[in-house]
Amino acid sequence: ASGDDGFEFFGGTVNTKYLISAFNNDDSFDWDEGFRGKGQFWFAIQDTDNAGRVAEMDGSSVSSEDTNPYAFPVISNATYIGPGSSNIPAGDGSGEFMLFRDNTGGEYHNSIFTAHSAIAVEVEEKGTEVDSESRLAADSLNIKNSIFFDFGAGTDFASISSAPFVATELGLTANVNTISDPLIRSIDRTASTFGLDPRFNEGSPASSGAVIPDDEFFTEVTYKGAFGVKNWMVGWTGLDALGFINQGIVTNNEEEVTTVPSSVVLEQNYPNPFNPSTQISFQLPSAQKVTLKVYDMLGREVATLLNNEQYSSGSSSVTFDATNLSSGIYLYRLTGADFTKTQRMTLIK
Repeated sequence: ASGDDGFEFFGGTVNTKYLISAFNNDDSFDWDEGFRGKGQFWFAIQDTDNAGRVAEMDGSSVSSEDTNPYAFPVISNATYIGPGSSNIPAGDGSGEFMLFRDNTGGEYHNSIFTAHSAIAVEVEEKGTEVDSESRLAADSLNIKNSIFFDFGAGTDFASISSAPFVATELGLTANVNTISDPLIRSIDRTASTFGLDPRFNEGSPASSGAVIPDDEFFTEVTYKGAFGVKNWMVGWTGLDALGFINQGIVTNNEEEVTTVPSSVVLEQNYPNPFNPSTQISFQLPSAQKVTLKVYDMLGREVATLLNNEQYSSGSSSVTFDATNLSSGIYLYRLTGADFTKTQRMTLIK
């Protein structure tokens, strides 16, 4: 509920996961000044009466838009919910849902964009200013494998885009974007009996098909959007503390779909940040012996959770109790006969 932007990145390369931007009067997410970070599991929800753009993405300095490096963030698994397709709020939220301009590049992957009265995507066209159309043409600006739904401007890419060249790029077969209902359980913007639940219902096109960027930062998941079957907002967020998420809904104890993965996956611990305990889950394609250890940022081993123990194929989880440790960032590492997987987690006391 900021009077300005929720998150704005002024350059830099900071990488972030599990960000929530809720009910801000201006943009939910904004980047500029050559920002080149990575992000995953970003969630935005806008209010119906006053809102900016859900995402306003600028490239370089206002005084010199062709400054290098231009912005090139890579975002995966975002869920962006606008003020509603029938609501026209005060502020920039009455215009486009997402704006790319001033020489920005970047990529969105495996995301859900929904509930806005106007167009979904505007890309600044070639003209007197340094534009982002050139970035799009050079394939250094793209949206891939994502779902669009419920835009007041229309129900096809031509209608929800600012120009034909934008619609062409969004609709390319290779980009695998669709206009379809993600079947979100509840877009409730009030602290009510039912409550906000941005996960998807059974049968959603978002439940599978994610193609995660090939980078160790990104957590391997199969779903699109910021939420799978678990609602990671429970237990540590303002939305939860203020009653926007219905505690009557089972949110963090549901079991994942039981399928045998094709490769080893070490998931992000839940919750994260945590105090004092958290669940560490992993998936194995075949039965094998594994070791799971925790290290501090100096590489010192602080806990052994599994020591060459046999596990069957599928999903498993282990509880880590950090009661005797100090606040800070820790690494947890899963190793087997032919693999090593590492993730970070944050302990806050």
